Amino acid sequence: MVRTSNVGDYDTSISLNQDLTFSYAEQRFAEVNVKFEAIHKKILGLINADGYYTNTALLLSEQCEHSIKCAAFKDETKANFKARNEFTGSILKQLDDAYAYLELNNNVHGAFSGLRRVDLPEYPVVALREALMNSAVHRDYSSPSSTLINLYTDRVEFVSMGSLSHNLTIDDVMNGISHSRNNKLAHVFYQLELIEGFGTGIQRIIGGYKDFSIKPTFTPSPSSFVVVLPNRHYNADVNNITAPTPPGVVRQAPPKATHTVIQPTPEPARDNTKCIICGQTLRSQTEKVCSFCMRNEDLLYRVARDYIEEHPSATPPQIFENTGVPTKKIIQFLREERLSLSKAESGFLLCMNCHKPIGTGKLCDACKKDFRTIAKKMNVNPQELADERRPLSNMQVYSAQKNRRH
Repeated sequence: MVRTSNVGDYDTSISLNQDLTFSYAEQRFAEVNVKFEAIHKKILGLINADGYYTNTALLLSEQCEHSIKCAAFKDETKANFKARNEFTGSILKQLDDAYAYLELNNNVHGAFSGLRRVDLPEYPVVALREALMNSAVHRDYSSPSSTLINLYTDRVEFVSMGSLSHNLTIDDVMNGISHSRNNKLAHVFYQLELIEGFGTGIQRIIGGYKDFSIKPTFTPSPSSFVVVLPNRHYNADVNNITAPTPPGVVRQAPPKATHTVIQPTPEPARDNTKCIICGQTLRSQTEKVCSFCMRNEDLLYRVARDYIEEHPSATPPQIFENTGVPTKKIIQFLREERLSLSKAESGFLLCMNCHKPIGTGKLCDACKKDFRTIAKKMNVNPQELADERRPLSNMQVYSAQKNRRH
């Protein structure tokens, strides 16, 4: 019987091991100037609402139970090993170690562009990177098996557990549709600038081979997903390999030879099927934000709300400094009247009509009364007038006051 996993269950479940350390993760977060305190772990989904570490935290910790196994073989088969390595610890450290191993085994050959010698690696660097990242972000971590990287003389294979999720097909994947099995892990990788979240990984892998006749392959099975990158120089005459055309440059045809102009591959355009925040594929085109980011926004609100309750005199910059909740989001919550500043006289939030300091919303109490009177006379919603963000004219104010007197 083929085992099927519940998509999204693993990364949100409580980790059985609650004694976790994050030395390597802290280092990586510091490198990109992203805070990694307890409050930020909650925002990222490493700590749940009850204060327990999730499996996403387990993956990022030194206690991660999964590993990446790399094996190099002497020929095109598994008959003879050259070397074997297993990388453990934080999934972030595993990826760094595995990539360093791939770089070490990515031999360079000489090629010529005119009179200039160009060194070309056996495998496109971007293809190795994207295949490695995909094997980590999209694998099924509910399976105890390791991610496998097999290096042969003619190819390198990436074997990750778990087939395509969310009923995607290989055609969907080739067309750039992406939906991560591990949303919270993907969001962490996005914050660390390891992935873009726009489903461009497969296109980037293919793009690394655009000047070569051999192409990478992508093979899903009921329990795994295999990416095979062919060695661009295997059985090739390296002295006659032509260097790939640099992006944006049209290669000139040699004398007395036919020539096909190779145009650079354009980046996939962003469309309304992607979440405007994280880039994940939306379930419905009527939505703009995915369910993960909606839940994350609610968590941001609760974090800001709790901090204001403990520090009533805090200003939005102080809230951001101590919680990491973006100032833009704090202003949004204030304008929506979900949050309120106790010190309205600080002048951080102003009435959108008369510009007097307020603690929450868009209008001061006086302008709210005027807007309601004018809106009633104009037969429109008072909020529509406020959203235009234009001060009331003297005539409108006079008219509103006159109507109230009568």
